[in-house]
Amino acid sequence: MKIIMIILIVASVAYSQQKDKAKNLTYAEIFGNGLFFSVNYERIISENLSVRVGLGNVYGSSASNSGEHHSLESFPLAMINYLIEIYGNNYFEIGAGGLIAASGFSFFNTYETTFAIVPTIAAGYRYSPADRGFFFSITIDLFSADYTYPWGGIGVGFIF
Repeated sequence: MKIIMIILIVASVAYSQQKDKAKNLTYAEIFGNGLFFSVNYERIISENLSVRVGLGNVYGSSASNSGEHHSLESFPLAMINYLIEIYGNNYFEIGAGGLIAASGFSFFNTYETTFAIVPTIAAGYRYSPADRGFFFSITIDLFSADYTYPWGGIGVGFIF
């Protein structure tokens, strides 16, 4: 019985000495899946799988009888990513998801809003330390609306 107790105590001390891996990322991405700029939160849910939510932004301008109008449109995006370890803190990432695009317009004094989910996929390189620290990614992205549009992005942030 004493041997079992000693084994349990040693095992619990050894387990408590292990560091937990960081599972949360916050980062900004220029271009990429959020189009021109996005702010993102990502949660690592297993060794090779993560879920991302973000807010993408695009700058637009239009002309009307009253002049030129500029606006910053925001829209949510969500993705699931699969990570393949290359070496150490370096990963190849493959992701799929979509962004929710909304547009509003007036028609005979009524305001209508239309929604569309634009599918997107991404593949690229990711530097992500196991502990806390600096995060970096560079991706090639494809959007599929009426046509497939190639795109790319760079993300920087922190993992904690």
